[in-house]
Amino acid sequence: MSGESLILYWLPDQGQDREDAFELRAKVWDLADAATEAAEDYHSNHDGWESRWPQKFTVEVEGDRATFEVDREAVPTFHVSLCSSNDGEAKP
Repeated sequence: MSGESLILYWLPDQGQDREDAFELRAKVWDLADAATEAAEDYHSNHDGWESRWPQKFTVEVEGDRATFEVDREAVPTFHVSLCSSNDGEAKP
């Protein structure tokens, strides 16, 4: 596999099968690359950010098919609120 390919993917643990497949196009070299692209698409475009991870993805590219377990790495975000300063006043 090389160049841009049509990727079909579905999440079998959610009761999906090939008839429920999502489609996307991406440059992939192998089925593992396709699974990564599928996970990113699912997370960003199909409410995957609300899902529990890891998820199993079945991917199909050019007639080749495999199922992968994909985990999402948490990226912490920090929010800062001023509680007090040296002028002695607390700020909301």
